Amino acid sequence: MAYEILMAEAPKGTKPEDYDVYAFNSLDELKNFRKSFPEKMRFSYSYFLSGGQKNGSLIEVASACHYKQFIKLIKEKSIQI
Repeated sequence: MAYEILMAEAPKGTKPEDYDVYAFNSLDELKNFRKSFPEKMRFSYSYFLSGGQKNGSLIEVASACHYKQFIKLIKEKSIQI
């Protein structure tokens, strides 16, 4: 299965359609991005692991609101990305 990691971020109180969305092909890419750009307290985040698409919608494998929580979830599910 081909996975894709999506991360959305915006200042708290922003409408979901106005979030900035980033796509990553591997967990290492996401980790490097987070090292360069750590989470900020005044922002809201959403992390989503997609297993592809079905009927035009993304297939959710895992999701979380915080980076460390997302990484832990991926490890618990033993998913290799």
